[in-house]
Amino acid sequence: MKCSQELDKLSRDCIAPSDGAHLALRIVARFLNLKSEIYGVAFLGNDGRGTQADVFFGEVANQESIGANVSTMLGHVIAHELGHLLLGSNSHAASGIMRSRWQTAELERMTHGTLFFAPDQVKLMQARLQTGEKHPEARLGR
Repeated sequence: MKCSQELDKLSRDCIAPSDGAHLALRIVARFLNLKSEIYGVAFLGNDGRGTQADVFFGEVANQESIGANVSTMLGHVIAHELGHLLLGSNSHAASGIMRSRWQTAELERMTHGTLFFAPDQVKLMQARLQTGEKHPEARLGR
């Protein structure tokens, strides 16, 4: 599968592979067209569905200068982007791992291993994984 590095030229395969049963995540050096504080992107179609996400290792590695452990942060960024694929559109939250912009508090929680998904997010992701449900956010009312 070949995915474009430009958001406006996404390959159909990046948005909705034919079987829908697999999620794909690529770790790439960086994304050319996004601000430096963006660590990843999930490719979702207009219907909120998607199976492809990219994580930008260069942006994550840059956080080492502020004391972030690169491997710990990379794992959390991967979890965040997979969360988008499993939760669908409008899945950012006011707190936790799905917060849209991580602040010092989130970085500290990462370090202590206490930055998690909210319980309702966990239930929706489990439902998607167990049943193959492709659009769980409909039950969130979003």
